[in-house]
Parts: sequence; structure tokens; C-alpha cells
Amino acid sequence: MIVSAIIATVALLPLCVIIAAGKGDALIAGYNTASEKERALCNVKRLRGIVAALLLVVVAIFWLPFAIGDCVPLGHKELFACQIVAITVATIVAVVLANTWAKKKC
Repeated sequence: MIVSAIIATVALLPLCVIIAAGKGDALIAGYNTASEKERALCNVKRLRGIVAALLLVVVAIFWLPFAIGDCVPLGHKELFACQIVAITVATIVAVVLANTWAKKKC
């Protein structure tokens, strides 16, 4: 289980830094394939913040079982199921925010 947390950290943390720094707009799904007209409707700074926050939350969720330790009497399968649910909820929240809060007002 620690291997998956290390892999998630090594893969996602650099992406988070690149996107938050404004150098990784081409890595944001949907934004990189949008036309110039569609990109003009998007507040890119907010979108970067949402995507970077999502990546940080996913990394934190992977490390959560080690942070809580033996406080929760769950097995590995139950913790993994909770992680999957938490990542799914975080992704849904990020998608909703990206389609509402990150859009420019007309």
C-alpha cells in the first residue's frame, strides 16, 4: 500500500507544481483541446487552481491510511474502497467547480 502512495506522490506532485506555476495548461484535459473561442470563456487561473488542488487532494487521500494508522479498525480492502470513493467525490467536485466557478461571466 505504501508503494501506491509513493507512486502517486512521485507522479502527481510534480504535475501539481507545473500546473500551479502556469506552465502546464496543455496538461489540463479539455482545456488543451478547446478552441481559442472556448478558452476565452474560461478563467484559466481558477482552472489551474482547481486542477492543482485536485491533484493535492488525491495525493493526500493516498497517504491518509498512514496518517490515521491504527485509529480506524478497517482492513486494507475497506480503506482502499474508502479511498476510491473519496477520490471519486473529489473529482466530481472539481468537475463541477471547473464548469461553474472557473467560467467567465458574460
